[in-house]
Amino acid sequence: MGNQGVLFSVIASYQIGTGHLIRCLNIAEHLGGAPVFFCIDGDENLSSFFIRDRRIEVFKPERLSRLRPKVVVVDRLEVEPNLLLPFKEIGAEIILLDNLSGWEMADVVINALPHPPSQHPVPDGVKIFEGPHYICLSREILQARENPRAIRKAVSKILVTCGGSDPYGLTLKLAKALVQLPDLPFTTFILGRIFKERKKLEEIIQGAPASVIQDPLSLAPSMVEADMALTSFGLTVYEVACLGLPAIILPPTKDHCQRAEVFAKYGAAINLRLNEEVSTEKIAEEIQRLRFNPKLRREMSQAGQRLVDGRGAIRVAQIILELLKD
Repeated sequence: MGNQGVLFSVIASYQIGTGHLIRCLNIAEHLGGAPVFFCIDGDENLSSFFIRDRRIEVFKPERLSRLRPKVVVVDRLEVEPNLLLPFKEIGAEIILLDNLSGWEMADVVINALPHPPSQHPVPDGVKIFEGPHYICLSREILQARENPRAIRKAVSKILVTCGGSDPYGLTLKLAKALVQLPDLPFTTFILGRIFKERKKLEEIIQGAPASVIQDPLSLAPSMVEADMALTSFGLTVYEVACLGLPAIILPPTKDHCQRAEVFAKYGAAINLRLNEEVSTEKIAEEIQRLRFNPKLRREMSQAGQRLVDGRGAIRVAQIILELLKD
């Protein structure tokens, strides 16, 4: 029997987060009846939360020799050649998603996230797909986009969301900035399933017009209801852009800051620059500036929706399906 199905090799951990895993799950939803397998490095208990209700077989790294996939999708940022070599030897097609290394063994490279220029030439024969049209968002976000966004003169709802684990504590810092406002609009804090500082957050916002939602089935309803968002960098930035939700980004690392600047230059978001260099007073100032400028919010909303159309998972799935046909 020849090679069959699609293997997704991803990483998910409390420190790195779950974005790599989630976007591959988003792609898998569009693969029809193709056999799908996952190999997940990192925290097994964490990844099991996202896999358990899906009909997906998960292989541990030491069991991968049993598989003969036709297509291998790698979403790990950095990849060692020894991970890819066994699959190249059996003739599998290899797709790298936003990986900064391993291009010499790839058949397809898909870069949806802004990256610094590569220091290595693109190997001959490698197909390259680049840009935000390949960011892999969920069906719920794509469906929510169908409803036009109204930009209201007054901001009545603010959304705060900083990923599944928020290892840099950005949610707490944003909360401290928000409670400085003399007339804080109603604010919803969305926490990931593995966020560990809920008690501290509730202490900070005690008495403020705010609610806390942990591990919602989808972020889409809260994004649709909000007038502006505060977030870190990750899939959420693309989701709010897709839905036309004006956002202020607080990047936790230098590479995130570089990527957030792409959104700022496009006019789709405000980049506060590197987290450690930004005070809560500065954050509060920027919140007020965006809050009381409906013209700017409208321009940001339109720019975000031009930049991200939400169909990236469908496009990537189609690339995979074409390779399965060959």
